[in-house]
Amino acid sequence: MRMPVLIVACLILLPFVPAHAKEPWADEPAFKSLVKQETKTLRGLLTTALKKDYRRQAWYLADRLVQLDPTDDKATDVLDRWDGQELTMGQVPNKGWVKKRDGTLRKLGDAYFHFGEVLEASGMDPLKYYPINIRAHAYGSQAGNLLTALDQAGYVWLGVYGAKPRKEVDTLLGEAWSSFTFPQEYEDKYLEARAVWPEANGARWGQWLLLTDHGYKEALRLLGMLRAAETWMVDTFGSKAKKNDKTVTRLLVFSEWQAYDKIGRPLLEGRKRLDPADFDGTSGWHDRRYDRLMVCWRHRDNPYLGDDDLMLGHAAKVMARRHLAGGAGGSVQGKGYWLLEGLRGAFEGFRLDQDGNGEIDPGSCWRLAVARVLRDQGLLIPWDEFMELSELQGKKLDRPTIKIKFGGTERDAKNVDIVAAQATALVVGILKTDGGKKRKRFAKLVGDLLKRDSLPDIDKTLGLKKGKAVAMAEVAMDAAHGLENK
Repeated sequence: MRMPVLIVACLILLPFVPAHAKEPWADEPAFKSLVKQETKTLRGLLTTALKKDYRRQAWYLADRLVQLDPTDDKATDVLDRWDGQELTMGQVPNKGWVKKRDGTLRKLGDAYFHFGEVLEASGMDPLKYYPINIRAHAYGSQAGNLLTALDQAGYVWLGVYGAKPRKEVDTLLGEAWSSFTFPQEYEDKYLEARAVWPEANGARWGQWLLLTDHGYKEALRLLGMLRAAETWMVDTFGSKAKKNDKTVTRLLVFSEWQAYDKIGRPLLEGRKRLDPADFDGTSGWHDRRYDRLMVCWRHRDNPYLGDDDLMLGHAAKVMARRHLAGGAGGSVQGKGYWLLEGLRGAFEGFRLDQDGNGEIDPGSCWRLAVARVLRDQGLLIPWDEFMELSELQGKKLDRPTIKIKFGGTERDAKNVDIVAAQATALVVGILKTDGGKKRKRFAKLVGDLLKRDSLPDIDKTLGLKKGKAVAMAEVAMDAAHGLENK
């Protein structure tokens, strides 16, 4: 089936035109038969979804039915039955039902593709029946001619993002783009996000499902940076991840902190042993119970930070648990909790060089600039006291606003976490000094902390002379961006 470049370039992902609309094919017997088949199929899936309380699936199926027939009372009733929060409480479809759904919808997609072939044979302008092709893709059709036509036109199918130019995707992801996958409109984890966040779309890599209200270009750039950071962590520290671990972490990146507040807080309400008020005022939060990491694209207090700094920083703690502790499930609240905050601060400065190689760049770690100013003003916590701090003690400390020079510009660093800044200096110092020779031992230190919620003597564990780790932190602070080294 033809799909000229001009046509694909001019159109974005379009919703399927309802059967009642007077399109050129609307009165064709073959099309009416197709819609009848689609309606019957969707109603069958809807019935079983309702019986099993797969309410997100029922919501999707009802929406499709209403697009086919706005007078469908049963489908309309389903759409009105639950609000967004209630939709998230439905059951997760089992593998058997998902397999049946995928196969059933794929057959519908194939049927739409074949109908498109009929329209093409009639001599119809491909621009007019483009929505037919889109519906075939959206239902997951794997028809060879359909995929070949898209490929020959220089486009790739990106699931909920629709058809996009291959050159743009290659520029964003390079040769690795084939390792990225994209949810279809009916996938449950995607629907769960859309239930409370209608603007969300997404993409997958590895054990991450990125969901964001950004357009596809920024979404792919973010996910590409996440891939680079996790690859660097594994190459640098090694991995103890369990081979059978198929956990998928949903990463929600909000373009505005107001949306983060509006959507994130309700998702945490009702949790045992969790006060949702702790979420207020944050720019990132890991809800481990549901493997959900929520972050702001920009820091609410310090918006001059880079577009992926917050994401990479918070994701580093999730990656550390996965790779350095083998997915250990305990929480870290005791002495040494700050080591994870330091790891987060270090990964906020993760960058790619001109050759595309990743590394922690001290000049890009804003918390280093904070730590240096705090040091010069005599506001750092004495190191012997710092080493003994627990999370509860750290939370009680004041969070001042100070002047820093970062990115070559003097800025206000607001709501400064002194502990996190000091910990970032320590971690970056360990990772960068002496050519990073202590990185493997550092990885074991982090892994043991995650497993045991206990931190031994850092110098001794790293095989350093007493006080050497602190000296490394001093070197890191001297490398703060925009400041002359001493």
